[in-house]
Amino acid sequence: MYIGRFSHISVLLSVLAVAFAGTTYLYTSSLSNSLLVILGFILATIDTGIGMGYGTMGTPILLIAGFSSKNVVPAILISQLFAASIGSIQHRRYKNTNVLDLKGKDAKMALTMIAFGIAGALIAVWLAMRLSGEYINMYIGLLVVSIGIVILLKKRATFSWTKLYILSIIGGFNKAISGGGYGPVSTGGLLTIGQKIKKSVGITIFSIAIINLVGFLLYLISGSISDYAISLYLSIGAVLGSNIGPRITRQEKAGNNLRGMAVLIIVLGLLTLLSALKII
Repeated sequence: MYIGRFSHISVLLSVLAVAFAGTTYLYTSSLSNSLLVILGFILATIDTGIGMGYGTMGTPILLIAGFSSKNVVPAILISQLFAASIGSIQHRRYKNTNVLDLKGKDAKMALTMIAFGIAGALIAVWLAMRLSGEYINMYIGLLVVSIGIVILLKKRATFSWTKLYILSIIGGFNKAISGGGYGPVSTGGLLTIGQKIKKSVGITIFSIAIINLVGFLLYLISGSISDYAISLYLSIGAVLGSNIGPRITRQEKAGNNLRGMAVLIIVLGLLTLLSALKII
């Protein structure tokens, strides 16, 4: 019965995403805007389901499509903020994690990741305003490839708060400068230090919502955003997709998809790097 209900809801949300994409095309006469709705839907479903992939895949795809990194990164941040906020509510609903129990370990880990992640984000935005788009794109390409390789290797270590501090700073830095790289570092890092997949995904999704909000506000204050349409259409799709992902986590399918995700991440990273080097 649960699987049938899950399937019906997923189909309904998918139909809504296609409907919104079609409506977007009718009103804007822009195929790219319609595709942004679909992209946001797919990315949010994956991201809230396995705790990674929204920016790590979304940023390279948009850069390869020709969008500017200084518009892409804020768009990824704000649209994923909506996805992560809804996803966090759903993860708590399905008891994948409980970050609202302030006395529990889940909440302590989430708050630690938020605090140190924001510190990394502040450094990243400061650098982003001073580096050319080509250098940022090259960093993104190398970063994404490295993340994919680390996930494939599946290294394991014992838990320590120091490791969590380091993971959080790196994740926050990656997220703010590239729009991606937080989920793989956070979810992958939590898995390697002994956390269960459900908790790793739930904690990552909750913490990333706050970090994305701070990152987007920093870009907004800096005045570097010149195109808000990307943010709008990605967000429409992301809101719908974020209701599906946590259901996937509940069924514990997340761990089975990590290898395929890692391979896709590596391919996207290589394409982004080649694009930044003007090889393709």
